[in-house]
Amino acid sequence: MRSKNENGTTSSSKPVAPGVTRRSVLKGSTAAIGGAATFAALGTNFAWAQVSEEIKVGMIGAGGRASGAAGNILEAAGIIKQGVKIHAVADAFPDPVKKIQEKYKVEKKNAFVGLDAYKELVNSDIELVITYGGRQYYVDLLNNADDTKSPGLSFECFGTFSVAQGLLPVSEKKTEARVNAFVLYQTPDKTGFPIGTKPGASRIFLLHDADDAAGKPGAIENFPDKTDNHGAAGANFTFCDGHAQWVKQKYYDSVLNASQNGNQQNGPIIPLP
Repeated sequence: MRSKNENGTTSSSKPVAPGVTRRSVLKGSTAAIGGAATFAALGTNFAWAQVSEEIKVGMIGAGGRASGAAGNILEAAGIIKQGVKIHAVADAFPDPVKKIQEKYKVEKKNAFVGLDAYKELVNSDIELVITYGGRQYYVDLLNNADDTKSPGLSFECFGTFSVAQGLLPVSEKKTEARVNAFVLYQTPDKTGFPIGTKPGASRIFLLHDADDAAGKPGAIENFPDKTDNHGAAGANFTFCDGHAQWVKQKYYDSVLNASQNGNQQNGPIIPLP
């Protein structure tokens, strides 16, 4: 599941991992917005892909929210004319799994039940995972990603950001209209930009490399560190205008805060050039 290829800008002309093609829900950077925005808007915790012509999707969690996410992925795939199949499902309980089997015609061999069912799913022949399980499953997926022989990518989806309503900040889903209207209320020492700045789609992101914040010494949540996919060097981001870019660690806090109205600070705040 982890990709350990070169650090740098990714685009449709330069696949980021073996097997990634333009005919995918992650077609370069533009389709990453189309497909991943669906996951992000639904609040999906984690997704990874090693894309073939038809994307085989695995569902970790088979309840109502996961089922809704699956439906939306299929809808998004239809819009961009990409073949997608709900190929496998894992849940702690048999009844939800059976419902997903029947709804999406999932073969019995690809239906997994039990507390460790997600491990069987990840090691099957699926190419993309969505999960609505608890955080412990998410962390364990990341911890075990390095052991998976198949190449691929690990992402986190940020489908919401903080906006000011009156005197209080509220969380809203990222839509085209909201992204265009998004205004920073955080001070320049947190974002690198004046209060009232509209960052725009080119500075508001939807995806970045999955971050492992638990279970390993030295791990820092939402900040490049030695436990992450590319170590402490930085991370890949996909922005709302469709471009994907490598962001060095020194720019990370500014990029995160300017996209989310965040206030984290692990060092000097330096805006991305």
